[in-house]
Amino acid sequence: MGARRDALGLTQEHVAQAIGLSPKTVANYEQGLRHPSPAVLAKIAEALKCPADWLLGIDGKPPPVPTVAEWFRSVLGDLDSITEEKDREGIKALVKTLAGKGFAGGKKRGGPKKT
Repeated sequence: MGARRDALGLTQEHVAQAIGLSPKTVANYEQGLRHPSPAVLAKIAEALKCPADWLLGIDGKPPPVPTVAEWFRSVLGDLDSITEEKDREGIKALVKTLAGKGFAGGKKRGGPKKT
C-alpha cells in the first residue's frame, strides 16, 4: 500500500483524507499493524486507483501509475465538490494552462508531493 501511495506521489495524510480516517490509521495499515474492513479497503483501492485484489496480494501485477493527464482529469472530476464557482474556474484554467505547456504528456507521475 505504501509503495503504491508513493508511486502516486501521495502522503499518508492525502490517503487518510480521501478515506475519512486518520493518518495514524493509514500508517498502521501500511505497517500491517491493523487491517481495514472490506468497506475501508474499497475506499483505499479507489484512493490509490488500483483494484482491492492487488492490495490484498491476490493479483501480483501492479497497476499502472496514472499519467499526469489522467491525474489532471481526476482532479477536474473532483471539481463538483468545490462550492465557489470562481475557485472551480481558476482550477480549470490552471489545469488547461499546464496541459498546454506539456505537463499532461505521457510521463507517469502522480499528484503533487507534500514537501
